[in-house]
Amino acid sequence: MMKKIIMAALFSVQSVLASAEISVIVNPSFSDAIDTGYVKQLFLGKKVAFPSGSQAKLVTIDHSTDVFDEFCFKVIDKPPRKFLSYWSRLVFTGKAAPMIEAKNSSEVKKLVAGNANYIGFIPSVDMDESVKLINKY
Repeated sequence: MMKKIIMAALFSVQSVLASAEISVIVNPSFSDAIDTGYVKQLFLGKKVAFPSGSQAKLVTIDHSTDVFDEFCFKVIDKPPRKFLSYWSRLVFTGKAAPMIEAKNSSEVKKLVAGNANYIGFIPSVDMDESVKLINKY
């Protein structure tokens, strides 16, 4: 019974979050082609580099934001707490480096625009020419 209640609550949260778009962004000089599956593998630590071979550095927005929650549900297919727990285990075991956490979308854009190896995500409404869009979710 409790599991059904939790699943219903998660479905409600996902339904509410489905109304806003998230944009995965990279530096404007980025030339690799990556799809949703590749983005997911990067953020799950299953891939550590872009197809060109350059090391990928992950930039995430503040973990307490709705944007972070939405990214987890839409791109990673995990609830935020499960994703953070999963990532903590990767870092603790030395299988991944900590993600760079930015306070807001402006900071994410600034970091990504300043480094060709960074990949991050922001609300689609905050997109501008300082960064390159990989995909919208």
